Amino acid sequence: MLSNFLIKMYWRNTMREPLEVRIERRLQETGLPGVSFGVVAEDKLACCEAIGLADKATGERLTNRHLLQACSISKFVSAIIALCVAERYKVNMDADINNYLTSWYMPRTRRDGTGAEADTEAGAPPLKPVSLRSLLCHQAGLLDPDDSFDSLVPGESAPTLLEILGGQTRLLPQSVVPVSAPYENFAYSDAGYCVIEQVLQDITGMSFTLLAEEFLFSPLGLGAFECRFEQPLRPPQPMQPLKPLQTLQLDTASMPMAAKGHIPSGEVLAVGEPVYPYLAAAGLWCTASAYARILLEVIRAAEGRGKVLTPALVNDLFTEPGAKYIGLGNFSSGSAKNPFVYGLGWGKGFQCAFRLWLEEAFGCIVMINANPGMEQSESLVGETTALLMEEFDPGR
Repeated sequence: MLSNFLIKMYWRNTMREPLEVRIERRLQETGLPGVSFGVVAEDKLACCEAIGLADKATGERLTNRHLLQACSISKFVSAIIALCVAERYKVNMDADINNYLTSWYMPRTRRDGTGAEADTEAGAPPLKPVSLRSLLCHQAGLLDPDDSFDSLVPGESAPTLLEILGGQTRLLPQSVVPVSAPYENFAYSDAGYCVIEQVLQDITGMSFTLLAEEFLFSPLGLGAFECRFEQPLRPPQPMQPLKPLQTLQLDTASMPMAAKGHIPSGEVLAVGEPVYPYLAAAGLWCTASAYARILLEVIRAAEGRGKVLTPALVNDLFTEPGAKYIGLGNFSSGSAKNPFVYGLGWGKGFQCAFRLWLEEAFGCIVMINANPGMEQSESLVGETTALLMEEFDPGR
């Protein structure tokens, strides 16, 4: 027998304009190039579509095989990887990260208002130690300077992660030092995810790219042409040991199929741009279907059916250790009867968002290859998310 959900979907789809037609019309009305989205429902990838153009300059069509820049929703995936590493290596998520760092040290002093490091007040104890958990929920006492964590430009030498942490680059012109004690305040921090990346690399001896493949992508059957933590984006290579990035030179001839980013001026970015040399914070390139399959893993794991996650790890992922509505690499919203978690990403030439209703076993991811000049709630990302919610009714 057909489920009530499928019956409802049948009658809805026979009574109104198809979803793809409505989105195609909005692309034409907004002038945006393309949108790719995936929906998880009924314990499967229920829908995966790509509509519009991968490149407005050439007219290349956007397909489900095109990689898009995940921007800051990379952090949700990084949080999953961090939990998996912590479980395998018996890492205490609430312990001082300096117990695990071997190539860098997190200072235990405050930074004063001028940006200079300052000793703790006379007779006062040092700040409480920074932990992986406090970093993952942006409550480790770090504060990113204004205009930090930009993308590289073609020809610019990519700094190492240690150079970024040490404040030796224009991406972060001051070293990473706490400004307050952990859990005193929430402050969204790319620097915090740079620290996470370094901790995981020091624990395992593997690059973050390799960590992602070993702990998450490979077990889920996600290949290098579907999901990659890599900046700059390169043709897939045999797994290599950890080494510094080189000067940005994009090999477009053998590049994986990637959509080109578009900025409000009308400029079309080169394939593989933007380049963010801090992977855990914003370094994921993926298809919408690949991200949706990661959401499906979270849903299944909550029920004890995960390939890489356990119910306990999913609980860790969504538990609010400090400020309300803030989990590990994700945020929560919605009503008491229909709560959901979400993440937002917005960078040069790309914008995206995901939502996940764990109790309803429903999730969706929407990605566009453009900077629309407005927040997701007002852009085509938000419009498409609303259409998917209307179409699939996660609160059924």
